[in-house]
Amino acid sequence: MVKEEDQNNSHRYWILVASKDHVMLGVKEGIAQANHGEVTSLRRMPQM
Repeated sequence: MVKEEDQNNSHRYWILVASKDHVMLGVKEGIAQANHGEVTSLRRMPQM
């Protein structure tokens, strides 16, 4: 059973899958790329 407070505060999580080499390059550059750089899905991500 889902608590009412959980229904009102739903969360969305994004999981990115990448090779270790790509992750390490992203860490070095201070970036992360998702969805091959297509912005459609990325625009749905909430701003933090």
